[in-house]
Amino acid sequence: MPDHEHQRELETAGPKPLTPEQAAAFDRLKAINDQLEIWHKTREIALDQSLLSHAAIRRIRRLYQEFDAKHPNTTEEGQP
Repeated sequence: MPDHEHQRELETAGPKPLTPEQAAAFDRLKAINDQLEIWHKTREIALDQSLLSHAAIRRIRRLYQEFDAKHPNTTEEGQP
């Protein structure tokens, strides 16, 4: 015979909150994902033969500035 009380607990339980360590790891994974996105965009810019070098440099700098604004703790200045 099934344990209905236990089943009810399982059905009503929501997701557990993240521990501080899990939350920090999740935030780091989001930053790594954003870094990979910049890498792919930078590679695309570098391989675009139609761009002049100064235009490519401006676009790459803008990518890194946007990343730094989104993830200030991952920049050299934000490190302890």
